[in-house]
Amino acid sequence: MLIRIDKYFINALNEAGFKIDYKTLVELYQKSKEVKPAMKALELAEKREAMKLKNAELEAKIKEKKEKEDLKRIEKRKKAKKVARKKPA
Repeated sequence: MLIRIDKYFINALNEAGFKIDYKTLVELYQKSKEVKPAMKALELAEKREAMKLKNAELEAKIKEKKEKEDLKRIEKRKKAKKVARKKPA
């Protein structure tokens, strides 16, 4: 645990109107630290979801590019066949 509490700090809190003891203060501290892992897990889940969407978009772009290249190749072959047919042997 990273908190250091001494009896003088507890006394100062009690004098200031906070009725708290060492055990309660430590429990509050521990509970506050439990919230952070849950928040980090949520942030990680959101980042993963964003990455999945980004990857899906990139895959779609790659697929579209490949399809365009395939169409260009098919068109070139068709033109080459037409030219070959027109030339007399």
